[in-house]
Amino acid sequence: MKNIIKLGLILAAFTTISCTALSVVYIMTKPVIEKHAAEKLAENLRVVYPDAEEFRDITDEFPGSVNGTTFTTVYLAEISGIPEGIVIEAQGPTYDKSTVLTALTKEGIILNMRVTSTSDTVSLGGKAMNPEFYTQFSGMSASSSFTAGKGIVAISGATITTNGIGAIVKDSCNEGMKYLSALKTEESMEILQTEPEEEEIIPAPEETAVSPGQETSIQAEIGR
Repeated sequence: MKNIIKLGLILAAFTTISCTALSVVYIMTKPVIEKHAAEKLAENLRVVYPDAEEFRDITDEFPGSVNGTTFTTVYLAEISGIPEGIVIEAQGPTYDKSTVLTALTKEGIILNMRVTSTSDTVSLGGKAMNPEFYTQFSGMSASSSFTAGKGIVAISGATITTNGIGAIVKDSCNEGMKYLSALKTEESMEILQTEPEEEEIIPAPEETAVSPGQETSIQAEIGR
């Protein structure tokens, strides 16, 4: 009995030490991991929307998820302070799951798309990260059908991955265009509210012509 208790205490001690060590390692490495992820995202933003001068984080103004697609980070692509498009990073189910970065112009055209990560089978769904697959999305309208055989060419042997990525892109385009349309409406209303009102022009009173005889009579009346 004593041996069992002793063994249990030893195991509990080892478990406590291991958990503590893992926690310390996590705390120490978390800032490094987050910094690396932020740098990688910034690099990808420049790749998918190279003309943008600034990227404004609007993630908090976006829905958390739609149709199983989770929007992780969302940025407005701005040029000279004016929104020209939107970049959406979203994750959704594919064969397993994938993360997709979609750059959309305010005219509703996909500028670029990248599959930044996927846990699908490397030899099949993993091909979604190859240029042969993701470049076909560039130039497509946000209203397109992003399904295999109906708008996009499927990855051979990975139709599930293809349609899954297409669904993520579709959800991103739908929500992106909703946001851009609402933003455009707000800007139009602001312009209307700040435009100066036209001043009412009051016409000058017409001068009545006076004949020479009337002028003498008027002067005589004034002199009285």
